[in-house]
Amino acid sequence: MKRLPAVDLAYTATVLVVGVAIGLLMAIGIVPIVRSCFKGMHCALTLLLKCFLLIKDLVVAAVTQAAAWKTYKKVMPWRNAAAMNASNDRNTVFGRSAFSKTQPDWYGSEDDVDFFLARTRDEAQGKWKCICQNKLGDILQYEAYCRILQGNKTEYMSKTVVKDATAEEMTDFYLDDERRCRWDSMLAHTEQLEAGSTRDRCEVVRWVRSFPFPFLTDREYVIGRRIFRKNGTIYTVSRGIEHAAAPVRRSMVRMDVFYSMWSCRDIVCPWGTEKPACEVVLLHHEQFKIPERLARFAACKGMWGFIRSMGPAVVTFVQNHREASSGFSSSSFSHSGSEVNLSDTAITRSRNEKHNKLMKTARRALFATIVTTAWFVKRNHFSQKHQRRCTAALSMKAW
Repeated sequence: MKRLPAVDLAYTATVLVVGVAIGLLMAIGIVPIVRSCFKGMHCALTLLLKCFLLIKDLVVAAVTQAAAWKTYKKVMPWRNAAAMNASNDRNTVFGRSAFSKTQPDWYGSEDDVDFFLARTRDEAQGKWKCICQNKLGDILQYEAYCRILQGNKTEYMSKTVVKDATAEEMTDFYLDDERRCRWDSMLAHTEQLEAGSTRDRCEVVRWVRSFPFPFLTDREYVIGRRIFRKNGTIYTVSRGIEHAAAPVRRSMVRMDVFYSMWSCRDIVCPWGTEKPACEVVLLHHEQFKIPERLARFAACKGMWGFIRSMGPAVVTFVQNHREASSGFSSSSFSHSGSEVNLSDTAITRSRNEKHNKLMKTARRALFATIVTTAWFVKRNHFSQKHQRRCTAALSMKAW
């Protein structure tokens, strides 16, 4: 007769004790406490990851700013007092343009028009993706597209059809910086640095843009502009340049990579009326010197608000335009036939800079207060919740 194997009573007792202990721990609620600890660790790790990504974006922005400043010191010879006092007859090329009033192509040429046509008509640089399509009553129709270029940069194209407006009137509207300051809330300052042929609207202007976000520094644009007329279409070339009258300022971020080109042509009114209508095709690109995903998000979300502000301004401008010229834009008011006297002095319209600076400081302080308050509230809420759970677990254990 075979003997049964001896049973290890010590092992059996250990298993029973461990099982009873686990049951007691579950009964007194230790599992919710452990779960809360894991949640706390998850929140902490998520916060650390977000902080790491933010630091990475700040480092990238700082490196970009340092590289831009290093390039500026190399290509800006007029930083010295001797160069500032030099003669205006300059032939030194700054980037893509030269500071010389005898320059044949001024700050735009036929090559820029060909560049505009090539970019808007083919998809060699990437396929266009529609990001906005809307109507503003009976005033205009708007479509916007974007595509990703090499280097993860973004290029935008829009098509706007404006009712009861001509190509000449829309060109005048877009080039009127003084009126633009009234409807474009982000344009804080504009001035004319240099003027050429009034028929071709050759000019160099300086813009300063202020943004409602407290973490964005003011952006400065130095823009060379010129128009071309071909086959009943008016092309406007507008791009960022370097100019001796506008040295880089450390208090602002210079937008050195920038182009905004558009065409205006008369079309049959899509609303079925006998009034004129104008189609505007815009090509736009700028390197905003912030993370591209953030710039792309801001552009996509803000463009329709920009168009809603522009629509009523177009109606008012066209009415005033026709009242002043007593007809359509074929008169001298449109700069198409006769010369218009332009002063050599800068045309400036600036807001109160002290008020802007004070308001920006207040916005930054408010933003910092909100973030700090939210962090403390979240921290205290989590601590109180954890403390309540611990108290409930201890009271259950005592019971």
